[in-house]
Amino acid sequence: MIDPRFYHTSEPLLTSKVITELGRKVLSQGGGSQVERVADVTDENLNGAVVFLNDPKMMTEGVKSVPTICLVSPKVAQKINLSETLYGATILESDNPRGDFAILAAQLHKSIAEEIGYGDHQKATIAETAKIDSSAAIGEGAVIEDNVTICANSVIGPGVIIGAGSIIGPNVS
Repeated sequence: MIDPRFYHTSEPLLTSKVITELGRKVLSQGGGSQVERVADVTDENLNGAVVFLNDPKMMTEGVKSVPTICLVSPKVAQKINLSETLYGATILESDNPRGDFAILAAQLHKSIAEEIGYGDHQKATIAETAKIDSSAAIGEGAVIEDNVTICANSVIGPGVIIGAGSIIGPNVS
């Protein structure tokens, strides 16, 4: 799921806008007017959330709450009475529910790295021998010394000094 150390929630998405933008078949129109977050189908509280179901077994394992939007595969749509199981949810049929879920997650949860200059390393001091993944974010005034490796999706805050030879693994902040 979305790691709050690396992402913040932006403005909610209107359910009607999600339906229009994704262009998926609407199996059931629920009452929720907006989506605020993405969630796992097994979470206790799915109010305001979008979830996806690829496998009918996921339903039998226990949906504990009703999401605002549920993206389902055709296989799930055929095997389960969704209008009873997810009464009140907007249910959209998708050939790729996980992919549509990822699209909505990207719209809802913006990277904190974007706020501090995602990919814009020009305001930091970086040694020529440093290796920095293109998805890493380096904050203004940071100093990256010789032979440093910074892996994917890492966030180096403003003014931070990374000493020579350091290795910053993926998804570190």
